[in-house]
Amino acid sequence: MTSLKTKPRYSVVIEPTETGFCAYVPDLPGCMATGRYLRIVADRIQGAIDLHLAGMREDGEAIPAPGSHEAEKDFHGHGVLGDD
Repeated sequence: MTSLKTKPRYSVVIEPTETGFCAYVPDLPGCMATGRYLRIVADRIQGAIDLHLAGMREDGEAIPAPGSHEAEKDFHGHGVLGDD
């Protein structure tokens, strides 16, 4: 379980679709976002992660620690989220 004081950093996968992009978080099943533009999807998935974790806390569920996934890359090979 992750401490509430530390914000976990989850891997995010962003894939192109016929109408834009879709992002999901492998460690948080059901946590996803879509949008026409990459930057919009990147912003939306961050909000989706925050909302997903808030719902888990509210329901008394344990917050999963980020997995040991290799850093996910978008289809251009650039880091998607969490790169400093």
